[in-house]
Amino acid sequence: MEAWKGGRQVVAHDPHSSQRSLVFDEERAARRSARRRWLRSFACLLVALLVLLLVLGCLGGIIWLVVKPKSPSLVLQGVTLHDIKVQVANGTTNAGNPTVLYLNSTLLLLATNTNRISVGYSTVHLNVTYGDVMLENTTLPAFRLHAHGNTSIGIPLSVDNREFFQPEGRYLLRDADNNNLPLKLTGVTTAEVYTFGKKSLMKLQMDCDIVIQYQDLKVHTNACKTRSSKL
Repeated sequence: MEAWKGGRQVVAHDPHSSQRSLVFDEERAARRSARRRWLRSFACLLVALLVLLLVLGCLGGIIWLVVKPKSPSLVLQGVTLHDIKVQVANGTTNAGNPTVLYLNSTLLLLATNTNRISVGYSTVHLNVTYGDVMLENTTLPAFRLHAHGNTSIGIPLSVDNREFFQPEGRYLLRDADNNNLPLKLTGVTTAEVYTFGKKSLMKLQMDCDIVIQYQDLKVHTNACKTRSSKL
């Protein structure tokens, strides 16, 4: 507070003003301190969230690698030959008489699941051909295979007096006489895997070359190629 006394300016000290200034400084310091504490808390929270996200990401990646769907397999394990006959109808090789094939056998399929969860196989469609001639098509009903499991499945395969006209009939007689009768087996199915509620579909295919030693009544080779693709 200012006043004039004897022609001189006198400044009077106001204790209330000093007190108000002190209170204002304390409030400003308190606000700064509170803001710094808030910033530190926010930074700590942000770091904690980032660390949590990193841990969850790593954990999720590890779990996914452990349970990641792998392609199951379906292959031809073997062929059991019960009986086979190749002969000319009516016992003569006249041009008008067909060559007849009779086949009684069992296909042995091997299904393997390397996943940590069970896998469902849809209906398996199998076709057997000689050259370009369809001999038989058959199916295996849908089935389920438990985790880390495998199973062998026998499927009867019969060709009941299939007639071959020329020139296929001559080829069939020739191969039987040469003790080397080649057949082709193709199969296709779809495998279904559920991981964390998500369905994965995989198409499984196999192409097998089967060579029958006709005169010895046994299967010489059954080489197979398998393919799998994600749908």
